[in-house]
Amino acid sequence: MNEAEENVDEPKIVDSLGAVAKHFGVRRDTVRNNWRATGMPGEQGNYNLAAIAAWRGRLRRTELDTSELDEIEGGPTAKQVEDAKARRVVADAERARADADLRKLELRIQRENLIPLELVENFLAGLFTDMRRQACRIGLEMKDGYPVELQERIKADCDARIKVALAEVEQAAADLADVVEAR
Repeated sequence: MNEAEENVDEPKIVDSLGAVAKHFGVRRDTVRNNWRATGMPGEQGNYNLAAIAAWRGRLRRTELDTSELDEIEGGPTAKQVEDAKARRVVADAERARADADLRKLELRIQRENLIPLELVENFLAGLFTDMRRQACRIGLEMKDGYPVELQERIKADCDARIKVALAEVEQAAADLADVVEAR
């Protein structure tokens, strides 16, 4: 068994209610005001998505098994009980499918050695800052060793070419950011 397969059972931990909300496709306010108030597992900075999914599944099963049937005056009929059981089976199957999808995604992330977007953005921002600083020094360094009457022309020419090149890099970075946001 390779390392990626060994780590499949490791829980996916996120550090914010916003990340929990994004994962489950709900608003952050829903997680903060409703889910936390009704016993969602986890604590600030440490939210286990699998535990939250299991908690939500238990909560839904409990609601199906009790509240829906308890509200029926005179008690539920056999058909109503069977219908509730069928809905529970469907809900369990959907949860199992969602859990399997989550494990597949986690395994894919591990196998493909994907890097979190924030780390890539920070690395590129630092790289581009260093690149700009170094490129802007080229004109100053190029003029040395040439006759005084040519030095300013050489510096201006280098600066103009570097400005064009940096603008192209900035445009490419902006285009890349647009692609990332579209995902």
